[in-house]
Amino acid sequence: MNYLYSHRLPRKALTGLALPCLLVFLLLFLLLLPAFPGAPKSFAARTTRPSRANSAPEPAAVSCCGVYRQTNLVSDLPGVALVEDPLLTVPWGVALNSSGPFWVVNNKNDRAALYKGDVSGSPLVSDSPLPVVAIPNVPTLVPAPSQPTGVVANTSNDFAVSLTPTSPAAPAQYIFATLNGGINAWQPNMGSVAVVVKFLSGHSAGREFHRSGSWSCGRPRRTCRETSRATADC
Repeated sequence: MNYLYSHRLPRKALTGLALPCLLVFLLLFLLLLPAFPGAPKSFAARTTRPSRANSAPEPAAVSCCGVYRQTNLVSDLPGVALVEDPLLTVPWGVALNSSGPFWVVNNKNDRAALYKGDVSGSPLVSDSPLPVVAIPNVPTLVPAPSQPTGVVANTSNDFAVSLTPTSPAAPAQYIFATLNGGINAWQPNMGSVAVVVKFLSGHSAGREFHRSGSWSCGRPRRTCRETSRATADC
C-alpha cells in the first residue's frame, strides 16, 4: 500500500541544530570571500601605501627642443649664403645619389643647378664641369617654360632614355616632372640637357608635382599633389 505521510522533528531537536548550522555557514562564507573579484579588501590593505623605496622610479623629463645652427649654403642674393648663384631661382626639388652632386631644380629658369662638397668640412661649390642642366619644354610655335618642380635620382637599370632615336640608350640617372605636363630625363650621354621623354598636352593646369624623393633599390618613393580634377599616379 502507498502512504502519504509527514514526519516532524521535535522543537527541541530543531533548536539544537540551528547554532551549529549557523557557525558552519559563517565559516564557509569567510573561506570563500577572497575568491569573489568584487570582494572588499581589508582595512589594512586599503590604508597601507607602498613606500617610495619600494616603488618604481618616476620617468625622467624629456627635453623636446634642441639647439641647432642654421647655415645658408646657396642664395641668389649677395651676402646671404656661403655660395652666391644667380641661377638659383625658385628652387623646388632636390635629389642626389650616393656619389654624385646635389641636383636642385629651379622652377623659374627651367634648369637644374648642381652643387658638390659640404662633406668632411669641404665647402659647397658649383659642380664642375657640369654646373647646370637644362630642362626644356617640348617644341612649340610659341616658346613656353617647362616649369620643373620635382626630381628623383634613379639608381636602377630601368627607364632607359637616349638623346635622339638613333643615339645609345642608357638608364636615366635623374628624372624630372614639370608643371607643363612633361617628364624629362637625363643620363651622362645627354650632356647638359634633360630631354622630354613623355608629354601630355593639355594636362598642365593645376598639376603640381611639388616634391620627389630618391629611388631606393630601384623603387621610387615620391610625394605629389594633384590640384586638378584629373588623377595623378605616384
